[in-house]
Amino acid sequence: MGTDFTYDDTRLRRMFESLGEKQRRTAMRGAFRAAASNVRAGAVKELRSSGLRSNRDVEKGIRVVVYKKALGFKVTVGTKKRRVNYGSKTGRELTEARRKERLRIVPLWAEGGTAERRTTRSGSFCGISWKRKGKGRRTGAMPAFRFMEKAKGTALQTASEDLQRQMVSYVEKTALKYGGSFR
Repeated sequence: MGTDFTYDDTRLRRMFESLGEKQRRTAMRGAFRAAASNVRAGAVKELRSSGLRSNRDVEKGIRVVVYKKALGFKVTVGTKKRRVNYGSKTGRELTEARRKERLRIVPLWAEGGTAERRTTRSGSFCGISWKRKGKGRRTGAMPAFRFMEKAKGTALQTASEDLQRQMVSYVEKTALKYGGSFR
């Protein structure tokens, strides 16, 4: 049986054309941000079910980047290249802030895994170096959990439909905010 499907988007086009350039960009970026947050939620869900012990601080390592000049977004486990200012914190606050910042890098290691690591046989302190006797000890390796690959597989199926839904809702919101009703 053939099913006929028609989609009339003239109302949406009228709303979109009535917006200015800045409002169009705002509506589209909002839609991309909403769709990206849904993809991120799927990645966090995969991280929790991967077997890696995680908490909120580890989950903050999965982040969303909505492009400013081009249209699109990415969900990544990379780090932000920023310097943290700990100047206002003292004592326990400083220790806690640094601990949380260190936990955000864990998803990057968990995605691809790490090679086996060993301690070195030499060290230094205050400019004085020394060699230890014996060999270094094994500190272990992290297996690859590949939670982002699993999340990508599920996100590809739902992201385009979700993006279309979000685009319609954000264009409607922005048009009603700036232009009036388009019923």
